[in-house]
Amino acid sequence: MTSGNQCCVDSGALRIREADAGDIVPMARLERSGQLHPWSFATFVLAFSRDERNIYVALAGETICGFICAWPIPGEIQIHNLCVSPDARGRGVGRLLLKQVIADAHRRQVPVFLEVRFGNLPALELYRTAGFRVVGIRRDYYRDPAEDAALMSYDIGQQRRET
Repeated sequence: MTSGNQCCVDSGALRIREADAGDIVPMARLERSGQLHPWSFATFVLAFSRDERNIYVALAGETICGFICAWPIPGEIQIHNLCVSPDARGRGVGRLLLKQVIADAHRRQVPVFLEVRFGNLPALELYRTAGFRVVGIRRDYYRDPAEDAALMSYDIGQQRRET
């Protein structure tokens, strides 16, 4: 798979699949292109070494234009990384990746948790419109710059009651 700066997203051509170890290099490259504090290559290798993981890539043609890394732990799924190519943001890539992890949570009957910078307004809005709610604050969670994190949760029980 490739991951470059040119990720043209046509919603009809976008597909999500489970990531494999062959995706580590393009995922790490994509991460460096769009994250304030990107994961190291070693962190990606460690993520793929987990016995239980929910790691998916979004593909436009053969190009990786986004990915999500989540771990199921007893009683919940934790999202640790969601990255979308800068030129593909706002085109539904992040939403489709979130839907995949939410579907995993429904199958397991567990909530989903994540942390996000309070200053990351586009991400907060993406999560809010996907059904996540702020359930707490993690003080001084981030560095460079120092910032609090919103602890957000997607509660599958709450979602069923509202639909």
